[in-house]
Amino acid sequence: MKRIKQTVSALAVTACAIFTSLNTNAAGTQQGGPCVCPQVYAPVCTYDGKEFSNACIAECNGYTADEYESCGLII
Repeated sequence: MKRIKQTVSALAVTACAIFTSLNTNAAGTQQGGPCVCPQVYAPVCTYDGKEFSNACIAECNGYTADEYESCGLII
């Protein structure tokens, strides 16, 4: 019985960690509270040299679509 409780507890902690990482991967806040952005790597670069992992995070940091573009691949 103790082993089952440990397994259930471990599963609950893992599920919580996954949910948290999927729903809080954003820096910055919007007027309504913290941003919720997907964990998608599609880097965008701003006119002032900052780079964000995706457009959602750039917008959460106050940039508009006119102020950033895809960083492109550097080979």
